[in-house]
Amino acid sequence: MGELDEVDEELSARISALYELDPDEFVAAREATVKALRADKRRDDASLIHGLAKPTVVAWAANRAVAAGPELLDRLEQAGAGLVDAQQRAIEEGDASALRPAQAERRAATTALVDAAEAVLGRRDRSTNVRRDELSALFDAVSLDPEAATELRAGRLARPPAGPPAFDPFSAAAAPAGSRTAPSRSSSRRPPPTSAKRAGRARSQAGQDSAAEQAEEAAEAEERAAEERRRADQALSAAQQAHEQALRRADAAHRRREEASAALSEASRAVEDLEAQLARAREERERASAEAERAGETAADADELVEQATEACERAERAVRDLS
Repeated sequence: MGELDEVDEELSARISALYELDPDEFVAAREATVKALRADKRRDDASLIHGLAKPTVVAWAANRAVAAGPELLDRLEQAGAGLVDAQQRAIEEGDASALRPAQAERRAATTALVDAAEAVLGRRDRSTNVRRDELSALFDAVSLDPEAATELRAGRLARPPAGPPAFDPFSAAAAPAGSRTAPSRSSSRRPPPTSAKRAGRARSQAGQDSAAEQAEEAAEAEERAAEERRRADQALSAAQQAHEQALRRADAAHRRREEASAALSEASRAVEDLEAQLARAREERERASAEAERAGETAADADELVEQATEACERAERAVRDLS
């Protein structure tokens, strides 16, 4: 990263803030920062900021993915180093047993970062045409490019590493066993071997090729077995999760049934109370009706007595008038 490593903390924070922005916002923010620095008479800092490259969307997504999960980059770097070591052993010692596991580990590390970067792009509030293979190519290159890995870890990778890495383990792995090492100058000056020597070397080379093939076949078989174990573990985990979910649903159903039963019992008690109140109300109504009926009869008798008294008063009044 060169010059950027030597800036003070305040300027470094400004640079990090710029690379955290969406690429569509980078240029305007960079120029605003340059203007502010020039206003503060910090022309060198302004020139440095002005020279910052706008990140591609692919590089920006990779930066944000690593910022959120730096352990993913740790794994990728370790996988890249492991792949180089495995390739060196395959070339120098003819031992390819570690090659396929190392390739599988780098693929897994790359896939984890690609998934994280795709998640970043999925949260971006604008459309993007980034393809998964572009992200994969970036992380594959970073795994073998320490300088690019350093920029990525700092969140300041502006674009995918350009060109193939200095050492490409995949192209080397594809080379025939007999062509993996270049002849030395001293060996090129030696006289041509005799037929017997050539035959012996051919048998030796054939044996080495056979051993390498057997090692690769064993590595493939081990990889297939590991994949089958992984799938079996996934199936077991899924079955266990389904079982736990079924148990939780059954417990919930039991709780709902108990709650419903309790609610039914409470409702039944409420109905019984209401029925008792209704019965008491009916009895009160009957008593009130009977009392009203008796009161009515008493009122009728009283009316009759009043009428009789009235008639008696009238007769008395007539008698008085007649006497006078």
